[in-house]
Amino acid sequence: VEIAFNLQGVDLQTIHASELPDCYEFDIIITFDNQAHSGVVKIYFDSDTFIQDCDDWHVSGTVQKNTHCLLIFDAVVILICLTSLILCTRSIILAVKLQ
Repeated sequence: VEIAFNLQGVDLQTIHASELPDCYEFDIIITFDNQAHSGVVKIYFDSDTFIQDCDDWHVSGTVQKNTHCLLIFDAVVILICLTSLILCTRSIILAVKLQ
């Protein structure tokens, strides 16, 4: 069985320096070899990388809209974790008192 796919990425660090960003393209091939039928499947991984300057690129979206939502989400997660910690600690203390 062979799985092949392409990944494309952009290095956005150069945008701050007002340069064209680098575009990356990864050609990935994963091969599962079970020809021996021994129960052991050999896995082969092959990747080729191509680096080039992005000629026609466009960065869309703003960071500020997502930042507020992520901040609220993080606060809710922290609140739930603290509540869970308090309830677990209380449960352990009550269990120790019962002994």
